[in-house]
Amino acid sequence: MLAPEEPPRAARRPPCCPELAAAAEASDSEESTACGSSRAGTPPERHAPRICFRDPALAEVVEVESWKEHNRFTVEDKARAESEWRSGLLARLQGARGTAEQRSAVEQLEGAVVELAAAGEESGSLAVQRALELAPLLQRVRLIGELHGWVAGLLRSAHGDGVLRTCLQLLPRACGFIAREVDGHAVDCLRLQGGAELLGELLRRLPTAQVAPIKAELLGHLDQLCYHPQGGQVIASLLGCGTRKDQQQTAQIFSEQMEIMDEFPRGVLHDHIRAAPASYQT
Repeated sequence: MLAPEEPPRAARRPPCCPELAAAAEASDSEESTACGSSRAGTPPERHAPRICFRDPALAEVVEVESWKEHNRFTVEDKARAESEWRSGLLARLQGARGTAEQRSAVEQLEGAVVELAAAGEESGSLAVQRALELAPLLQRVRLIGELHGWVAGLLRSAHGDGVLRTCLQLLPRACGFIAREVDGHAVDCLRLQGGAELLGELLRRLPTAQVAPIKAELLGHLDQLCYHPQGGQVIASLLGCGTRKDQQQTAQIFSEQMEIMDEFPRGVLHDHIRAAPASYQT
């Protein structure tokens, strides 16, 4: 099975609430309050004892932990801020006019593509898809490059499959990594939302050599494709991908498999072969 993955932390994060920002500024100040007992906004010294470390990074960790109980920025606040951030990005991308404005809007996604694509809300996936449409070639390549190593996680997410399909439609020559990461898991993809559609795009868009292992795996499980709700589009893509010779060989494999199949899958494959161009069968 495809292993679940967690998206990386985004490079660009939504702004925190004003209260948290103010508290952070107060904690960084070295000025004392009028009483001289503690810094503005900090708990009294007796509740926050000083600990010295040789490594300044450890001191920062301890200070953050000591502030945890005073932080009023809840999990719900964070989720709401991130939702507003995603919606704002999508709105800006959809409303961008002119090359400069579009490029500026797309730049806001750099470093955050995987997190947006894998978000539970569809606005994140739609923002990435719109950015891919607007981005010039080199910027589009950079955005697609952020997805390397995350195909399995995106397929398991609510809307990530749409981003992968958009990549294949807009710049297939930069998407060989999708085929490599699906290789050996094509049948598993059928069980995932959007998996059948992605397999169809892979077979139609990428060169035969890149999808040969995926095609071989699917041809070994034709019976499963026949029973799958979206299996028909994968079967049609199998018949149509590659050169004319490849198509004829695939049709021949279908015919051989039909001889040992039950009535229902045999009928499904027969209908697809009849609907295919005559050149597939000669």
